[in-house]
Amino acid sequence: GATPTASAPGPRCLCSWGRVMVLPQPHKGCWGCRILSGSVLIGAGFWVYLGSRRVISRGIASSVGNIVQLFFAANLLCCGIIILADPFGKQKK
Repeated sequence: GATPTASAPGPRCLCSWGRVMVLPQPHKGCWGCRILSGSVLIGAGFWVYLGSRRVISRGIASSVGNIVQLFFAANLLCCGIIILADPFGKQKK
């Protein structure tokens, strides 16, 4: 797990009730950080998706920009799900 020492080198997590935690590896955040960042990415993906769908629902023909916006929204959503699911942290080395 993470150790609550502030003087050790390495990536730090500031969300643990005001304590600075040094993380053992840069890509492994604490559960609170993963919940926050994953939820924000899912919300951003949903917001981008709704913006693109709003244009399409008005009957305006889809443009390349709308399709790129839908693709970007799907990518944001997938990144948020991956951060929440943490599939790489469950692998044995």
